[in-house]
Amino acid sequence: MNQEPQEHGELCLGIVSKLRWTANGQCGAIEYAEWHGSVFFHSRQVTGASLSVGAPVTFTHGFHVDQTGRRIRCAKNIERICPYDYHADDRTAPRDDFGNLIEPTRRGVVLEFRAEKGWGLIESDDRTEKIWVHHSDILADGFRTLSIGDHVSYERSSDESGRVRAVNVRVESNAPGEGLST
Repeated sequence: MNQEPQEHGELCLGIVSKLRWTANGQCGAIEYAEWHGSVFFHSRQVTGASLSVGAPVTFTHGFHVDQTGRRIRCAKNIERICPYDYHADDRTAPRDDFGNLIEPTRRGVVLEFRAEKGWGLIESDDRTEKIWVHHSDILADGFRTLSIGDHVSYERSSDESGRVRAVNVRVESNAPGEGLST
């Protein structure tokens, strides 16, 4: 496992694990994707789409000092990776063999890919979304990986809980300096 984030502002990836309403608004916890543990967040730190349990998010690592002077780990600048456009119960949407929702092919650029973990992020060409990708959803022979800057085509798939990921990912052109893998 990687080291626990130490730097204020370090970009992290996680999954919303808890949500609750308080007198001051919504708060919850995000499980880190990189190491074991979770981090507190408040809805004031969420930008864009609303969150639900199971939603993949990016966030910056930060600290909050409570009334007793203790430093508490917290998430800031939280952004849902890929908000979905329709509900999982929409029976008119195309579905894969497992019943998960599939959308038409899109194009994007790989923002990051952690081969040792088997996942990464793709940003759509129109820059309206960041979407999570797992190595098992890359259409390639042998070891499946992506490089930062690779231009890819993909489809969005959404399961019943609304979690969205890139599937049927194909490398259209490699990042500058990267050779075409065959």
